[in-house]
Amino acid sequence: MSARTGFTTALLMIGLCASEAIHASGILSGHRMGVTHLMQWELPKRLKEISGLALSSDHRLYAHNDESATIFELDYEHGKIVREFRIGKIKDDFEGIAVVNNYIYLLSSKGTLYKSPIGKNGERTNFQRFKTGLRKQCEFEGLTYRASTNSLLLLCKTPYKKKHKHQVQIYSWSLDSLSVTKKSTIRIDDRPILKKLHSKRIRPSGLTIDNKTGNILLIASEQKALIELDATGNLVKVIKFPLPDQHRQPEGIALSENGKLFIADEGGKHKARLSIYSQKD
Repeated sequence: MSARTGFTTALLMIGLCASEAIHASGILSGHRMGVTHLMQWELPKRLKEISGLALSSDHRLYAHNDESATIFELDYEHGKIVREFRIGKIKDDFEGIAVVNNYIYLLSSKGTLYKSPIGKNGERTNFQRFKTGLRKQCEFEGLTYRASTNSLLLLCKTPYKKKHKHQVQIYSWSLDSLSVTKKSTIRIDDRPILKKLHSKRIRPSGLTIDNKTGNILLIASEQKALIELDATGNLVKVIKFPLPDQHRQPEGIALSENGKLFIADEGGKHKARLSIYSQKD
């Protein structure tokens, strides 16, 4: 059911060094992302449409599919599902997941948030629904928790307003006020990113945060790229995946405290994959 593939440091670092840095420091810089190998698992069939990843404070990895409010806890050391529970009976186009304390948050493509306690295996949990008021702003695809501000970051995949056409946008939703914090909204010009990627458009598909630096890491499935921003939204670095053939459709992303980078690829006509890039000791 699972397969593991190892790769050498040399192959990965060639890909990383081939990308031009915008700033010298950050998650993706050579000394910050000293990858020694890639561990990769093929996932069970019911995770074929895996869309989002999130790590809890106790280092548990959670995932979800596109249209089902079924949450999976993954044993990422062995590529297995160890827990599976369902949030209510809801159906939506789910595009992001975050874990805050003992609660799961799911984000729909229309900007609706769902909150549920982490359930036991086989359990169906209760939930709360929050309308963020952002439905007319964007199609959303990506959610993460920023502990420093006790807020959720909502990633815009496709801006609806013409004036935001060439922007990457990240909205901040406060867990204290249960509302959007407008002054914390990040908007950056996407044209420097497009230039680096030799692409005509960028559609981010997931995000995570480095709690040590506050830097934000975006994944772009179509371009098979990673984009790093600092805490205020300044562009740090853009790279293509060093091993693009190993990523058919990268959608989910998470980053552990010890520097492990998790990438989830939808399966399409194949099995979904979970990839784990590790830093040097």
